[in-house]
Amino acid sequence: MPVGDGFAQRIVSEQDDLLSTLQLVAGNRDLENRLLERLVDLLLEGLFFDLRNQLVHGQLTDLDHRAATAELAAQARAVGLIPFATE
Repeated sequence: MPVGDGFAQRIVSEQDDLLSTLQLVAGNRDLENRLLERLVDLLLEGLFFDLRNQLVHGQLTDLDHRAATAELAAQARAVGLIPFATE
């Protein structure tokens, strides 16, 4: 079984559920916003998971993985998707 297959399937399943639910709550801005925020979180989680999977499967070196993860985190922080680390 591929590394993290169940985790990846959970992400895809939850994304599908959110997209379907968005259609049902159309017009309710509060619910739409909460669902869209969760969808963005899942998409970002999927990107980080994909980078990890690439490392595990030898598609990225450790150094490349660390660089790509740091770049993705910096980009996400720059647009407010993840908070800055507190000191």
